[in-house]
Amino acid sequence: MGAENSLDLYRTEPGSLAGRYLRSFWQPVYRASLKAYTDDGTLFPGAQERIISFHKREVKIDKDVPAQRIFNFSLLQSILSDKGKN
Repeated sequence: MGAENSLDLYRTEPGSLAGRYLRSFWQPVYRASLKAYTDDGTLFPGAQERIISFHKREVKIDKDVPAQRIFNFSLLQSILSDKGKN
């Protein structure tokens, strides 16, 4: 592989080899993730519960874990509130 071709592995702009490879993964993931978020950027409660359930199974925890203990959107909500005042 020549020097000019090795650069194509690091450049990610549209049309480059690495760019096409990267976009083949992140665009579908991004589109799928949009279904989990509300208009203000927080996660829907159902998405929160699915994430908690998945990780509880992974670490083999049976006890109830409230979503409020895991997810804290107060900073985002504060920023959005301040933005609305301007």
